[in-house]
Amino acid sequence: MKNLKILNIIIIILLIASGIRFSLEVYNIKEFGFCDFPVIWNQVLEYINTGILYPFIDNLENNYRADLPLYRYPPIYASLWIPFANLGIGDNIFIYHWILQLALYLFFSFLLIYIAIIGKINKNLIFIIMILTLNYIPFFETLYGLQLETLILLLLALTILFSIKQNRLVPGCTLGIATMLKIYPLIFLIYFVIKKKWNVLISFIITIIVLMIVSILVVGFQEVYDFYFILLPYMFMESAQDTSDNISLEIFFAKLPFLNPLIAKGLSTFTTIILVSFSVFSILQNRKKHQSIEINLLEISLFIPLLLMIYGNSWLNYQLLLMLSFFSIFYYHCILKNIGFKVIIPIFSYIIIQLFTDGFPYVFYIKDIPTELVRYMRFLSTFSLWLYTIFLLKQIKPTYSKAENFMSKI
Repeated sequence: MKNLKILNIIIIILLIASGIRFSLEVYNIKEFGFCDFPVIWNQVLEYINTGILYPFIDNLENNYRADLPLYRYPPIYASLWIPFANLGIGDNIFIYHWILQLALYLFFSFLLIYIAIIGKINKNLIFIIMILTLNYIPFFETLYGLQLETLILLLLALTILFSIKQNRLVPGCTLGIATMLKIYPLIFLIYFVIKKKWNVLISFIITIIVLMIVSILVVGFQEVYDFYFILLPYMFMESAQDTSDNISLEIFFAKLPFLNPLIAKGLSTFTTIILVSFSVFSILQNRKKHQSIEINLLEISLFIPLLLMIYGNSWLNYQLLLMLSFFSIFYYHCILKNIGFKVIIPIFSYIIIQLFTDGFPYVFYIKDIPTELVRYMRFLSTFSLWLYTIFLLKQIKPTYSKAENFMSKI
């Protein structure tokens, strides 16, 4: 009993310290200023004056590269900001967006806590979830750029939640919105095809069509055409950019000193096929276990580290999405009370992400870590999480856990 009280005190202290660290980091980012989103906002303002959203479209070979400060998002994203531009909000938009990012992430965190409470997870373990989310460095990386990954994270969480709840409408809608904002969530359709969840696919398609119509009404047919028929195909064919914050599989092989670029590209393609095949096979072998909540969580979240590895330009802040993978693994071990030495792998992955960052402009970080080491270690963290999820899916037996009544309570 005495040891339990000591543990409770330690967890409370860590939770308070995490809250203080979180507050300092987000405040420091606000004071320092933001990157990435100002490019988006400036292009929205330019569109108001010129009616052109993609001014570089006529000469992509010379004017476009993934690491250049250009607006390369789908038209629907600009459509969200055009009303604010017309209101003349000005630079205050950055503070409003900063507040929105915080609200979205805190809502996501409370959603995880809510799921844990409904799953009757121990109180101390719920506090640990709070500590992990408050300290997660990819959120600060996303906040610094005011990037979309915070919203994508929440949309994917809702997709997973309502999919497990067997909702026929919401998962397709939330995944459709995420895909229209940033194309890469499209990979999650593989899961719904494997599971033969056709209603989700139908609602996904309807959402895509509706948002496409909204885009045309707001920015015009020409801008929508330019993105989906000119820019997007070009983006799919482009090579991964050798920048300090790209942690993709292609860059991992390209930076190995003993491989020439052609061999590195071939290895990257071959490894991508292997990773996708293993992921699909791991889900197919569990198709008779679909009633288990923890299995479904692991299956869907498996596509997150897979996405981050095979996506050509996978930036550091994309690892914010891995929070769902960490939670799925955490939930699995808590529900089945199956915590052993092997959990050192996801713990190792989380610690790597925390330690290896470029650091700027954060408050608490390790200084002067070589860029190449940051990239390799962050890639390793993603790969180890994917591998561990595959391992769990292989080990799970088709028994029903106490999570059986979980979704009926939501």
